[in-house]
Amino acid sequence: MFNLERDLKKRMNAARSHDTARGFLLMRVAALLMKQLFDAIRFLCADVESPGRRPEYVFAVPSITRTLLEILLTVMYVGEDFPKRSEAFHKSGWREHHEERAKYRNEYAKSPEWKTFFRNFEKSLQMGIKELGVTPDEVKDPRKIKYVPIGQRLIDAMGSPNRAYANWLEKWFYSECSTVAHFTPLSLMKVGMYFLLDVFPREMRDESSEADSLVRFKTLYYMMATIVVTAIASEMEHLFHLGNREQIVQIWEKMRVVIPDAQEVCQRRYDALLKMR
Repeated sequence: MFNLERDLKKRMNAARSHDTARGFLLMRVAALLMKQLFDAIRFLCADVESPGRRPEYVFAVPSITRTLLEILLTVMYVGEDFPKRSEAFHKSGWREHHEERAKYRNEYAKSPEWKTFFRNFEKSLQMGIKELGVTPDEVKDPRKIKYVPIGQRLIDAMGSPNRAYANWLEKWFYSECSTVAHFTPLSLMKVGMYFLLDVFPREMRDESSEADSLVRFKTLYYMMATIVVTAIASEMEHLFHLGNREQIVQIWEKMRVVIPDAQEVCQRRYDALLKMR
């Protein structure tokens, strides 16, 4: 229905400053990654059989959805002070890339077969210095570049309106996906039953078949991923007025009728943000 990456590319090309152009570049990468991840989820969750795909592959979906949530939180955080925070994001990436070099040097600097790798790594760092406006002082001491916060620290660094919503997402969406992604004890309780139905006491088994149980698992996380992808599109529309509001509102209106979580997300955030109700 709409193409976020295309719309962001137009804004990037029309930007009047390098800072703004790099900001839209960050958003383009976010939109492209979001699309690829969601396409992967759609493939894993499709009802039509495909060669090489097994029903059990849906257990990868929570981990992918967790990454989609990280994209959403990053868009919200960067959007609070755009493009300044996107510049900090790029520079923080350069600092971490620089630190990677030290890690590799400590292990492999004396190995002849790594010489080409280090030459290319140096070219990458030099390109970052040029393209990202890393100052001579920062090159001399990359510790002068601050890390961009991640995880709960990123949420804590948001302004209060965004932080309240982000904490709710962390509690009900991110935590749910992380439980499976990290294989915690709770994950064993949630996922183990799908693999070990043969050893569960009969009174603890679900009345439905293993296939039906997988369908419920798939439906839960596909629903969650769809909500998050629509939320990312909503945040970008709110920030940059890309002309996709009507289509996004239509998607929300269809989802909220059949998905209670979509209704709650709209009430908490997007009814006001997109002026839906």
